[in-house]
Amino acid sequence: MTSRNLQLSGANVLLLIRNRVAADLPSLCREFGVDPDNYEAMYVRAKITQLESEGLIAGVAEGRYEPTDTWARIQAALDLSLTAVATLTPGTVVTKPYFGLPDSNPEPHDVFVAMPFRENLRPIWEDHIRKAVAAVGLTVARADDFFTADSVIRDVWNAIFHSRAVVADCTGRNPNVFYEIGLAHVLGKPVVLITQESDDVPFDLRHIRYIQYEYTPRGMEIFETRLMETLRTTTIA
Repeated sequence: MTSRNLQLSGANVLLLIRNRVAADLPSLCREFGVDPDNYEAMYVRAKITQLESEGLIAGVAEGRYEPTDTWARIQAALDLSLTAVATLTPGTVVTKPYFGLPDSNPEPHDVFVAMPFRENLRPIWEDHIRKAVAAVGLTVARADDFFTADSVIRDVWNAIFHSRAVVADCTGRNPNVFYEIGLAHVLGKPVVLITQESDDVPFDLRHIRYIQYEYTPRGMEIFETRLMETLRTTTIA
């Protein structure tokens, strides 16, 4: 329905108006991928009317709207973020993470790679995965790139949270890799599964498309191409 992957909600309408991205019915419709002259525009209009009746926005000249200070007061009183509220959709699950809120990450990586730290897999990471990710203009990191004195799993948790996608190598059925896949799925992150052996992909994950690769010069050339194509599709915002 939406051209910008926006959920049509009162919170998103208010956010767009507050951030001066859109201020009237036509511009709001465009943000939600709706033709202002189409019947779907009535849903956007209904949200505008509701926000106005609740005192959250006010009409100004030429059909434009501005936010009132009502939401700012609600936000201050309840310690709420409008940006965070706008991400909550009917399918959203609100939970308290076991590892706590992720730390702020001044240099987040676009792609997090979950794979066993085995010497025979190191060339896959160093010579092929990093090359493929860089080729599509994304940054990439593996857990051993940012180990700190803190808990390793907390570093991994932070990295997955701040990433746009996860590449997970199931080769060898490493338990840590599957745990990290679980974290990524709970966070709603796209996961690109790769493996040298199809039997290494657990039954519960086989309904998800995976990239099977052969560690040969020709095989890795094909792998890089498939990984680049998948990442381009997966990380489109």
